[in-house]
Amino acid sequence: MKKSLLCYTDGGCNPETGFAGLGIHIQEKDRNIQKTILECSDFLSGTKEKPVTNQVAELSAVTTCLKLIKEKLNLNEYDAITILSDSAYIVNCFKDKWYINWFKNNWKNSLGKDVANKELWIELFSNTDLVYKSLRGSYGSKPWASKEFHEDAANVIELSYSNGLSVEFLKVKGHDTNEGNNRADLLATLGKNSGKKQ
Repeated sequence: MKKSLLCYTDGGCNPETGFAGLGIHIQEKDRNIQKTILECSDFLSGTKEKPVTNQVAELSAVTTCLKLIKEKLNLNEYDAITILSDSAYIVNCFKDKWYINWFKNNWKNSLGKDVANKELWIELFSNTDLVYKSLRGSYGSKPWASKEFHEDAANVIELSYSNGLSVEFLKVKGHDTNEGNNRADLLATLGKNSGKKQ
């Protein structure tokens, strides 16, 4: 039995400065033993007039996390990735499959306007090796460009990583007793307050 990855991500902003930060805390789970194997804290620059929002910080944290595990870890050692976030915005996109309609409607929402934070969502979906499995087949990078995906989108049943790892997004309660989430929150705060990588 292979190990799994528990990836806690968090983002936060300071409306007074416009700055934001992201925090990532990754644990390896082998049976009942969990250990920290990777952490990241980063600064996101904004201004008081054009601040970085919480949603942008949360999205940036997930994208950075998925890129980080691809670059730093041997994913053949694992069979599952769980992304744990206190952001309903992030988790509900995957849980309720908002992305399927975004792909089908060329990144337009139900009002016909561009999806909020469109460029960041595109970066997340196109640069992180996520694969969309359906009853008919699998679709890799940039599935919204695929006619076959548009015809098959309603049948998407799960998300996975390119090497077959299952990927799940779970909501955790923020500022509570979850140690992994609290650590990611602390790292995001450090990034937000630092102006540089930790």
